[in-house]
Amino acid sequence: SWQAYLESDAAQLIVNKYSMSVIGSGLKLQASPHENLLALQGITLDAQKFQDTIETYFENFSESKLSDYREEKALKKLMSTQFINKLVGGDLLVILRYKKGKITVQLIDGSHVWNPVMGNDYFAWKVPDNQPGAGNWVRNGIEYDTDGQVTAYYVRVADPGAGQNYYTGKFQRIEAKSKSTGLTMVYLVKGLEYRIDNRRGIPFLSAVLEALKKLERYKEATVGTAEERAKLSYQVVQRSF
Repeated sequence: SWQAYLESDAAQLIVNKYSMSVIGSGLKLQASPHENLLALQGITLDAQKFQDTIETYFENFSESKLSDYREEKALKKLMSTQFINKLVGGDLLVILRYKKGKITVQLIDGSHVWNPVMGNDYFAWKVPDNQPGAGNWVRNGIEYDTDGQVTAYYVRVADPGAGQNYYTGKFQRIEAKSKSTGLTMVYLVKGLEYRIDNRRGIPFLSAVLEALKKLERYKEATVGTAEERAKLSYQVVQRSF
């Protein structure tokens, strides 16, 4: 899918236009409090003032690089990157980190989320008793408890001592929920779902790969034919006799 996205102008046109229609100019935050529910709890507020305040603060936050864990991109740019990666790459990991008194966003490519020990959906790895998450099962880099709830993710991090051996590396276990608040701070964003019990995603472009290949071959043949015809330095003239 990534190869098709990088080499096919049609794939880039489709994905980029779809992303632009959703992120930034498309979906926007609309702070609409549930006034009836708040009234039942004895809470009264100026709904219009509340909406204007929240939307103004969020708009300012989304345009600031302080929302990025690395302080390199604005939130809208991170959202666009996330949207394209889920369509082309299949899935990616989003981590909300508390930094300098603010919530920041970190994106990790889904290719770095995998089992620290050999295993997949059918041959899961059980966490040993002497490690965090003991007794849980890990499938494709996602750790589940006995109830099937996601408890953590395993991310392969760079190991300078690994050399050229790609399968040698260190893994970081990132818990899905905060210990202090219980809120979900890490989650997987997916393109398309393959199975109900499979939490990993597949690329949006996987359904049109064959069509993209045929389109590219047709385009190359058409352009190549026109190029060869342009090289001719003579012409054939036919008269009525």
